[in-house]
Amino acid sequence: MEKIEQITDLDRSNWINVPQEFSGLNYDFSVSPERLDDNPVVEKVGKNLNLNLKSTSKDSMYRNFIGNINQEQAVKINLLLGQKTPSTKQAIDFIHLLDEGSKGKIVVYNNAGKKLEKNYLAQVRDDIVKFESPWRAEWLEDKFTKENGKMKINNNYVMSKAGILVPQYSEILDKNTSMKNKRISLDSLFKTRTEQEMVSNKTEPGNLHFWAPVNGRVAWFYADVVRVSLGCDGDPFYNDSYLGVRGVKEEKQ
Repeated sequence: MEKIEQITDLDRSNWINVPQEFSGLNYDFSVSPERLDDNPVVEKVGKNLNLNLKSTSKDSMYRNFIGNINQEQAVKINLLLGQKTPSTKQAIDFIHLLDEGSKGKIVVYNNAGKKLEKNYLAQVRDDIVKFESPWRAEWLEDKFTKENGKMKINNNYVMSKAGILVPQYSEILDKNTSMKNKRISLDSLFKTRTEQEMVSNKTEPGNLHFWAPVNGRVAWFYADVVRVSLGCDGDPFYNDSYLGVRGVKEEKQ
């Protein structure tokens, strides 16, 4: 398959670094501390995809971000920027890193090598998982499909020249993956994830709403003053002004 190449790039010096020794992966990756906002670089990508990408909402730190994009558009935007959309694993690793750093248990740096303050890390974490206004949400990369009666997780997408998204990772969900909607503890989730980093049957109860994988649906985080949720049941064609996306990038050693 002939892949489409990125058409532009972003300054990632302020992105937060997740070391491989923390994530357990064989590479470092960095994550944007905020959802994508409009700028000339992002607008260029939007024009390539025939999208008018403009800020539609503010997060809990009063930063503007782009909404009104569905999950497929979000994944494509990031690919054309030379980055990817966080998988559920990367998103949870990121939140875990923010949580540990905000409590002073580890030192966290951005890509420029700057040590990040605990209060700042707590703010970035809370923007994703705290019960507070305004309503904000973000797409994740994972899509769930059923094959021969078994649910699969698909991610690590590339885009063909024809604009088709093709997953480079596609596996049947671990047998210990929770397939029931329930409330879970975020602290327990950090410790009890499956081999594919999904919510497990062993994840203890808590305040975070978990919506189990549904065939043809995708993963997302959303939060407001009433509910904080990790959903694996998102409609991939849904869009709203409060629903954006952040970027993730594998960092070369």
